[in-house]
Amino acid sequence: RHSRYNLVDAAAVGRGLAKLHVALADYPDDGGMMRRTAEVAAGLRETAVTVMRTPASVPSHYRDFVLAAAERYESAFGRSADWQCTHGDVTPGNVLLDEGGEVWFTDFEDAAFSWRSPLIDLGNAVLRFALANGRDRQARTAALLSAYLATGGRRWQPVELRGALRNLVDRNWLVLASLSLAGHPAAAAEWGKFAAIDRGLDAAIGEVTTLL
Repeated sequence: RHSRYNLVDAAAVGRGLAKLHVALADYPDDGGMMRRTAEVAAGLRETAVTVMRTPASVPSHYRDFVLAAAERYESAFGRSADWQCTHGDVTPGNVLLDEGGEVWFTDFEDAAFSWRSPLIDLGNAVLRFALANGRDRQARTAALLSAYLATGGRRWQPVELRGALRNLVDRNWLVLASLSLAGHPAAAAEWGKFAAIDRGLDAAIGEVTTLL
């Protein structure tokens, strides 16, 4: 099943993600993943440049969000010394849970080009399993982070997690923009979801970083 967005599931996601990062730390195909990661990053940088030149290429309701993201986005976010194989797309659609508390990560096609800091996966988990749903937001974030640390996940500095959350939201705006540029615009609900996240992001970041 998918997450029910409660404290138990948030903790399960944190535990599962820590185990996954430990398991992937020694994944051998680093050269191939580095190349594919660079290709994806180059594509997003190109999207950022295109959006800055032709802002009318994205829906007018969200143009300010996308333009701000294009200016801020760091495709090589984080310290390269921390980089390893990561899942790359820890979102509710790609995480399944069973009633025994185990977590199953799907859609590992993204892991084939995800050679980045594990902080990106952790930030995405916080963003999508805690902050994107308003009920018990801070408590679920605390449960996820506590379980991640208790299961062997690395302790990151608050400034690093703040930066990761902002960078992830900016990346998502550019992914949506790239779909529009390719003639495959995302549904209005998808744009609206990230607009809601972005509007509340500064307050949410303040809540999250007090937990570290």
